Amino acid sequence: MRITTLEINRFGRFTHRRITFPDTPFVIVYGENEAGKSTLMQFILDTWFGYPSGNGMKKWLDDADEGKVGGSLLFTGNDGADYRLERFLAGPAPVLLKNGTEAGDTGSVLHGINRLLYQDVFCFDLDGLNGIEKKKPSELNHLLLGAGMVGSSELAALEQRLEKKTGELFKKSGRNPELNQLFKQLEASEKSLNEWSEKMDGYRALRRRSALEQKNIEALEAQKRKIQDQFREWSVFAAVRPMIIGYRAMNKEISSLSGVAGFPANGQSRYEEGQKEIKAITNEISGLEEQIRLLDQSIAANPVRQDWLKAEGDLTAWFHAAVRDEQEQKDAERLERDRNAVGVELSALLHRLGTAWDEETLRKASVTLSFAHQIERETAEWKSRASERRQEEGEQRIRQRLMEQLKEKLNRCRQESGYETASGRRQYARKDQQQTRRPYPILPFLSLGATLVLSFLSALFFTTPAAIPVFLTGGVLTLLLFRDAAGRRSRMQPITADEPDRRREAEISLVREQLADASASCREKKELLEKLTADQKEQEERVNRLLTANGYPDCTIEWADEAVSIVEKARGLQDQIDGMTRNLNALQVRHQRFLEEKARLTDRLDLPEGDPEYIERCFRKEKENDTARQELKAKRDVYVKQRAVKAGRLDRLKSEESALLREAGTDRPDAFLEKAAQARKRVKLAEQRDQRRIQMLEQSGGEERLRTFGEMLDGGIWTNRDEDSFKNQLDELDGKIRTAQEALLHDRTELSGLEENTSYREVLDNHQQLLTEANARAREWMVYRTAQWAVETARDRYRKQKLPRILHEAASRFSQITSGTYLSLEVDPTGGFIVGRKDGRHFRAEQLSRGTAEQLYLALRLALADQVGPEEKLPVIIDDGLVNFDRNRAGQVLDMLNNMAAGRQVILFTCHETFLREMPSESVIRLDPAAV
Repeated sequence: MRITTLEINRFGRFTHRRITFPDTPFVIVYGENEAGKSTLMQFILDTWFGYPSGNGMKKWLDDADEGKVGGSLLFTGNDGADYRLERFLAGPAPVLLKNGTEAGDTGSVLHGINRLLYQDVFCFDLDGLNGIEKKKPSELNHLLLGAGMVGSSELAALEQRLEKKTGELFKKSGRNPELNQLFKQLEASEKSLNEWSEKMDGYRALRRRSALEQKNIEALEAQKRKIQDQFREWSVFAAVRPMIIGYRAMNKEISSLSGVAGFPANGQSRYEEGQKEIKAITNEISGLEEQIRLLDQSIAANPVRQDWLKAEGDLTAWFHAAVRDEQEQKDAERLERDRNAVGVELSALLHRLGTAWDEETLRKASVTLSFAHQIERETAEWKSRASERRQEEGEQRIRQRLMEQLKEKLNRCRQESGYETASGRRQYARKDQQQTRRPYPILPFLSLGATLVLSFLSALFFTTPAAIPVFLTGGVLTLLLFRDAAGRRSRMQPITADEPDRRREAEISLVREQLADASASCREKKELLEKLTADQKEQEERVNRLLTANGYPDCTIEWADEAVSIVEKARGLQDQIDGMTRNLNALQVRHQRFLEEKARLTDRLDLPEGDPEYIERCFRKEKENDTARQELKAKRDVYVKQRAVKAGRLDRLKSEESALLREAGTDRPDAFLEKAAQARKRVKLAEQRDQRRIQMLEQSGGEERLRTFGEMLDGGIWTNRDEDSFKNQLDELDGKIRTAQEALLHDRTELSGLEENTSYREVLDNHQQLLTEANARAREWMVYRTAQWAVETARDRYRKQKLPRILHEAASRFSQITSGTYLSLEVDPTGGFIVGRKDGRHFRAEQLSRGTAEQLYLALRLALADQVGPEEKLPVIIDDGLVNFDRNRAGQVLDMLNNMAAGRQVILFTCHETFLREMPSESVIRLDPAAV
C-alpha cells in the first residue's frame, strides 16, 4: 500500500489543503515546528481508523464546525487499484471507493489491523518509540501476537470476555459472583429446614382455634346484615312517604281541569308562530314590489344599439384584424430597417470585392460547394508550393554563405602556407625529440556550430519542419568529420620538421573538396528553385482562368479563397433582401384589405370616428349595457316569481290560523288565548305528576315496592320506629364483632409468622433448586475456565515460536545501526530488554544512553513491522523519531529505511535539514507554516 494524496477539508491548522506525496517509496516530510507534521500524521490515523470520542478531538478542532472537520485519503493498494477513503467527524458514514466504485469498509484493505496495533508497530513519534520499553511482559506478549497474526485483536477480546465471565461466576473471596451468592443461600436454606421441624406442632393448634373464631364472626355478621336490611327498608319508606302524599294531591287538581282536555297540542305556540310568519311574509312581499319598481326604472334608463349586437361577429373579426394590422405595420417598419441595414452590409462587401463588382455581377458569380472546395484546394496547394520555394531560397542563401566561408578559409590557409619561415622549421626540428602529438582538428567543431546556426535560422525565418533536414544533413556531416579526425589522431606519429606543411596541404585539400561539394549543391538547389517558380506560375494562371470562368473578374490567387467566401456571404445577403421585399409587399396588400373592410362596416353600422381601439371600446360598452339590461330583467323575473310564492304562502297561513281556532272551539283570538293558558297549566301539572312518579319509582326501587309502600302508608306500619333505634341495635352488634375479630387477628398473626416461608415443602423445593442451580453454574464456570486456559496456552506457544525470530531480526537491525557495537538482544522476564555488547558485557535498556535506547526501540518496531501478515504492506510513519541520533547512526537508519522502502512505503516527518541532504529532492515535501 502507498499513500498518494491527502485532501484535507478542515483539520487542525489545515483548511482546504491538498498534499500530494512523491512517487517514491521513501518520503521525507520536512517542516519547522508548528508547520503541521504531527497534524498530518493524526489526520492519516483518524481517516483510516475513525475519529476518537470525547475530548480526543479537542486539540484538532480549532473552533471549527464538526461537520467540516475531515477529508479524504487517496492510496494505491498492493493489488494495484486506486482507493479513496473519505471520512468526516460529524458527517455520514465513511466511504471507501476502489477505482471509483464502493468497496465496503476499511477492513477489506487493512485486513483486521486495528488502530492500537497500527500505532504500536507502524506509526509512532518519539514518545511512542519509548513506549515499547514501558510494556509489561503480558502486554509484550499481546503485541507480539498482534504483530504476527492479523485478527489477534479478536482473540484478545475473547480472552478478556472469558476472564470477565469466570469472574462473574466465582471468585475465591468474592461476595457478588453468582456461585458465591448461591453457596451463601444454601447455608441459609439448611438453617430454615432445621427451624421448621420445631414450628409445625404449634401451627396445627392455632389453625383449629382460628377456625372456631371465624364461625362466630360469620354468625354475628349475618345478624347485623338482617338489621341493616330492615334499616335500609325503613329509610326508603321515610323518603318516599312525602312524595306519595304530593302525587295524590296533583292527581286531584288535574281532575278539576278536565274541561280543556281537548285543546290542540301546542296550540298557543302554533298560533303565535303563525302570526309571526304572516307578518314577516307581508313585509317581504312589500320589499319585493319595491325592488320590481326600481328594476323597471333601471331597464327603461339603459337603451342598447341592437344593430351593433347583431353584427358582433363582423365587428369582432375586424377588431382582431386591427390588432394584426397594427403588428404587421410594426413588422413592416422593422423589415424596412433590416433591409436597409442588410443593403449597407451588402454594399460594404461589394466595395471589398472591387469596382468591377455590382449586384448583377454578384448574381452571376458561382457559389457552389464544389467550386469553393476546388478553389480552396488550389490556393492551399499554391501556398504550400510558395512556402516550399521560400524555404529552398533560404537554404540556397545559407549554402552560398557557407561557400563564402569555405573560400575565405581556403585563402587563409594558402596565406599561412606562404609565410612559413626557416626559423619556424628549426623550431619544429627542436621539438621533434619531445614526441608532441598533433592538436585535435577544429573542422568538426566548425561544422557542428554551422549546423546548429543554420537549423536555428531555418526555424526562425521559415518553419520548424524546414529546420529538420538542415539539422540531419549537418549532423551526418559533423559525425563523419569527428570520426575521420579520431582515426587520424590514432594514427598520428610524433611531429617532424615537415609535418606543418603536410598538415596545411591536407587541410587545403579538404577545404577544396568541401567547396566543390557546396558548389554542386548550390547548382542543384538553383535548378530546383527554377522548377518550383515555373510550377507556381503555371498554377496561378490555371486558378485565374477558373475564377474568370465562374464570374470572378480581377481576382488574384492570393485572396481567391477569401473572395469566394465574401461572394458567398454577399449572395446570402441578397437572398435576405429579396425575402424581406416579398414580405413587405405581402404586408402592404393585407393592410389595404383592412382599410376596405373598415369603410364597409362604417357605411353599414354608422361607426363613430376614431381608431379601431376606440370603436372596440364603444362596442364593448354596448355589450356591457346589454348584459346589464339582461341581468336586470332576469332579476325582475326572479322577484316576480318570489312575490307569487310569498302570496300563496300567506293565504295558506291564514287558512291554518282559522282551522286552529275552530279546533279549539272558538272563533275569537282572546278566547283562544284564555283556553290556551288553562291547557298549559294542566299540561304542566301532568308533567310534574309524571316526574314525581319517576322519582318515587327510582327511590323505592320499582312498581311493586312502590305499591307496597302505599299500602304501608295506608296501614300505619312503622309508625313508632325511628333512626336512633336502628343505630343503637347496630352499634351493639359492631362491638361484639370487633372483639371476635381482634382475637382472630392475633391468632392469624401468629400463623402468618409460622407461614413466612410458605411451607415446609417449599423450603425443601427451594433448597433442591439452589443445589441444581449451583451445579449448573459450576459446570459453566469450568467450561469458561477451560477455554481461558486453552487461549493462554495458544498465546504462549505462539509467543515462543515468534519471539526468537523477532528478537533475532531486531538484534540484527540494532547491530547494523550501531555499526556492530551491540550484537545480541533478549527479553528480561521481569520486564524490559537486555542487550549484549561486542566486549561481552550486557546492559538493561534503561542503562543505555537515550539515543542508543531509542535506536534499540526503533529496531524492535521495524522487526515487528516485518511480522505483520503479507496481505497488505502498510506504510511505516515516523514523526521526528531520529532527533537524538548522531550523524553516523542516523545515516545507518536512513539506509535501513531505504531498504525497507523496497517492500513498503516509509514516511518520515522531520524538522532537521540534515536528513534532506541524504535524500534526493524529488522524495522531499516541504511544509510552509505560512501556507498552513
